[in-house]
Amino acid sequence: QNPHKSATDKILMQVASFLRRELPIRLAHRIQDLDRVPYMREMSSVVGVKQLYTQSFLELADFANTIDTPGLEQDFSDLVETIYERHSRVLVQMAQGAYELRHAIMDHNSNLPEYTKGVRFDELDSTHAFLDRFYLCRIGIRVLIGQYLALRQPPVENYVGIICSQTSPYEIVKRAIDDAAFMCTRKYGDAPDVFVTGKLEQTF
Repeated sequence: QNPHKSATDKILMQVASFLRRELPIRLAHRIQDLDRVPYMREMSSVVGVKQLYTQSFLELADFANTIDTPGLEQDFSDLVETIYERHSRVLVQMAQGAYELRHAIMDHNSNLPEYTKGVRFDELDSTHAFLDRFYLCRIGIRVLIGQYLALRQPPVENYVGIICSQTSPYEIVKRAIDDAAFMCTRKYGDAPDVFVTGKLEQTF
């Protein structure tokens, strides 16, 4: 066991090997979605996201199929960390793509098909379903990568990677309340009081 890492080299190689197989599959599915989604695929921000995913897919596909040495595992972690950082702004880019689509629909001089003229953005059910699916799958990819990278860091009490073994639902709810109160106060000048009851000390 390396005292500077949360997991042994053997476990890290096993996790890296799993990600080497799994990540290209997940990225390929997202690339297909980005290529097929009506209207949004034409937006420049969405085209940029597709290029990011394609670049990451190709880099993973070019990596060794078998990760069976600490050196290869180190190289793989460097690649995955680069991908993790590269994709950090995807959420903002997709939101920009939705903004671009909204304005393209309102612009009668846009290059969208004629039958989209007069259609409201909030009526595009397939586009909203795509965004929901894309964001959910993005979370899954980032959790997998985040857990692997965290296992390479020094151990933290009550944590295995990014997974906390003493999670407090109350603390999570309290942070959400504080965030909501901050936004409410900024927008309206005040926020209602929120009271949480139950077994506040419970952890799992």
